Amino acid sequence: MDSKLGAKLDAPYPEYCDDPAGFATHVLGWTPWQKQAEIGKALVEHQRVSVVSCNGAGKTTWAGRLLLWFLFTRPDAIVITTAPTWHQVGLLWREVRSAFLEAKYSLKGELMSTRLDISPSWYAMGLSTDREERFQGFHARGSKAGGPGGLFVIVDEASGVADHIFDAMRGYLTSPNCYVLLIGNGNRADGAFFESHQRGNWSRFEIAAHDVPEDIISRDWIEEQRQYYGEDSPQYFVRVLGKFPPRGGDYQLIPTWLLEETAEIEPEIERGRHMGLDVARTGSDYTVAVVMVDGRVESVTQWQSDDLMYTAKHAMRIAKQWDVQPKDVHVDMDGLGAGVVDRMREEGWGVDAVDFGSLPKGDWAWLVGQDIKILNRRAELHWIARMGLINKHFSVPTQWRETLWKQLGWTNFEYNEKGMLKMEAKEKIRQRYGASPDHADAFYLCLSRANTMKRIYFI
Repeated sequence: MDSKLGAKLDAPYPEYCDDPAGFATHVLGWTPWQKQAEIGKALVEHQRVSVVSCNGAGKTTWAGRLLLWFLFTRPDAIVITTAPTWHQVGLLWREVRSAFLEAKYSLKGELMSTRLDISPSWYAMGLSTDREERFQGFHARGSKAGGPGGLFVIVDEASGVADHIFDAMRGYLTSPNCYVLLIGNGNRADGAFFESHQRGNWSRFEIAAHDVPEDIISRDWIEEQRQYYGEDSPQYFVRVLGKFPPRGGDYQLIPTWLLEETAEIEPEIERGRHMGLDVARTGSDYTVAVVMVDGRVESVTQWQSDDLMYTAKHAMRIAKQWDVQPKDVHVDMDGLGAGVVDRMREEGWGVDAVDFGSLPKGDWAWLVGQDIKILNRRAELHWIARMGLINKHFSVPTQWRETLWKQLGWTNFEYNEKGMLKMEAKEKIRQRYGASPDHADAFYLCLSRANTMKRIYFI
């Protein structure tokens, strides 16, 4: 780092301390549109701003420039950006680099991939919320009334951030000169981001596609979305209207629009090969094996047989075909599944026996949160699926639309009298749809990591 960095105690552009739009226009040479300018003004006046937005509105672009505004108008300022994955963190920092390098006036500092240093106590950095142990220890310096410093936390794709990360943030937002910006699509009508639009001392914004200048969002695109999804669909609410899904769909565990949004992605964090095996309990149901490779469903196989020996051997053949290790074969041990587990173990296969009725295991606590109250293992694995899809850790391709997609949409979640998360009973699902969600259960089983209990990081 340049030895001169930090030698001067004054901020380079203190005259724009309360004028984010002016800083962007006159220093960065980039002019925000009206709603962006209003968000910047609200940040100055209220310090807590939560923005739910449609797709393509430039929310991350503006957040990157707000980072530079805060850092270069306050000496000893600290800016922390976070998002559910490193890829999402990188998208914001791509905007930071672009604005930094293309600024109208030269900006000082050492710029790295997800960090910008002016001095040891004056910097900005990006963290992913799937690295919880790093998300602590930041505190504002100075005071709001004329003094140096300040802490600014930017949470991008805020719907995907687990509640316990928000709890960690609250621990160091104790000083009067702390600022928070939450931005993202309204992918889920629950969680801390959703709650920020229901209660608390937040300045709230909704950005609909029609609010955005036409040179940014085409009106033809808006009409295409309306015709394709329909104005009453959750997808239209989230993508076009910039709202959270309507109340009627609050408790559907995995809506179709979420599967559509993640169908063609390459998951960024989940590595390895896993197979979930749901064993049929009656002659009308199917035994289903789902194989997931690096977070993406690659194979769905179903069959009917009352012969547990055949089922065990067929499952082992599928696992060998996809090079899934025995410890990564996850079998529902309820009912007939226990016999299949015993038979496979007799063959030397140390499979993971999953008991949906047992207590939660905490094998994905970094994703779903440490403190969330979950009734049982079934609810835990279902919630892992929901949070993993929201955070783009999993993908179910469209080729499984008529089987796996359909059944993933069958289950609703609810809370018991003690406030514990639970899934509706299978009996209700069978009554409503006339079948058991065998394909969906095999997918949920794929997500068990109780055999290893290793925390998974993306580096």
